[in-house]
Amino acid sequence: MHSGDRNRYGTDLARGIMELHSKEILILNLKPHNFLLDENDHAILGDIGIPYLLLGVPLLRSDMSRRLGTPNYMAPEQWQPEVRGPISFETDSWGFGCSIVEMLTGSQPWSGKSVDEIHTSIVQRQEKPHIPGGLPPAIENVIIGCFEYDFRNRPLMGYILQAFLSSPEAAYGDGVWRELGSLLNLDNLSGSGYSKWLVLKDQLQIRDTARSRNPPNSCKPENMEVPEGTIVGMERETERNGFVLVRVHGIHDPLRLHGSTLERVTFGLAAGDWVCLKEDRKKHSSVGILHSIDRDGSVAVAFIGLETFWKGNCSELQMAEAYCAGQFVRLKPDT
Repeated sequence: MHSGDRNRYGTDLARGIMELHSKEILILNLKPHNFLLDENDHAILGDIGIPYLLLGVPLLRSDMSRRLGTPNYMAPEQWQPEVRGPISFETDSWGFGCSIVEMLTGSQPWSGKSVDEIHTSIVQRQEKPHIPGGLPPAIENVIIGCFEYDFRNRPLMGYILQAFLSSPEAAYGDGVWRELGSLLNLDNLSGSGYSKWLVLKDQLQIRDTARSRNPPNSCKPENMEVPEGTIVGMERETERNGFVLVRVHGIHDPLRLHGSTLERVTFGLAAGDWVCLKEDRKKHSSVGILHSIDRDGSVAVAFIGLETFWKGNCSELQMAEAYCAGQFVRLKPDT
C-alpha cells in the first residue's frame, strides 16, 4: 500500500471511529472486510452492528462482545470480558491495529489458525501480530501501542488519529498536530510499567491535585515522592508531557517533576484505585478498579463480573482494599 493511501485511509477510519466513540458506541468488529471506499477514495466504516440498533437490541448486552467480534481481530478482553475486561474504547484500538496491519501486509492476522489456536496465541501466550517495518515512527509507535495486552495501556482513537495526521506524507497538513513528536516522547517511562498512552490520558492541568504514580499492581504506596499536592505551574512549550510545579503541604518551594510521574487525584480518587460501591449490587461484585474519573466526579469502573464499565458518580464509591497477583487471600465464611 502506498504511504499516501495508508495515511489517508488510517485518518479516515480513525475519524469515523472517534465520531462513534463520542456517541458512546463501541464497534467491536473492526476489520477491512467492513470498510468501504466512497467516490473520492476515502475510507468509511461499514457494518457496525446496524441490524442490532434497528431492532432495538443493546450493543453491549450479555455475550454481545463475542457475537459481534471476529476472532482474528478480537482483543484479549473480548474473549472473556467478564474476566479479562471489561470491553472499552481501547478494545476498538486493538481491532484498528489488526486492520491496519492487514491493509499493509495483505494478510489477515493469525491467518491459517483455528479459533482455539488464535485464542491461545492472544489470550494465553499474549502474542501480537507482526508489524511490518518502514513505517513512520509515530505510526509504528501507535500501532505497537494498539497491541498492549492491558487495554488501559493502549492509545485512545484520538492519539491514533494524531499519529496518522503527523506522518510526513500525511494527506491532511493543517499544522494542528505538529507537536505530536514531542507529545509522544516520553522516554523516561522506560521500566516504569506504564505506557505513554496511559500517562497521556490524565492530561494534567493547573490547579489539579496530583500524586506520584505507584508501580503497576502495587498494593501500597512505595517511596512516594509526592503523597498529594496541587499543580501550580506547567512548562508552556511542552505542558502536556513536560515538567510541572507541584506545591506540597509542608514544603516551602514547589517541586519540579515530570508530568508522566504523576497521576491526577479527583475527590480523593485516581484511575487505577481499587474501589467498591457503598451499596452492594446483586448482579455483580461490588469491588472493582477505577478506570477513569472526570473532574466533575463522573466515573467509569471495571467491576469484577461485568462485561462493560459501570458508570456513575464518585459519591457512590469508597476506597477498597487493593489486591495484587501473588498475594495470599482467603474466602470469607458464608453468612
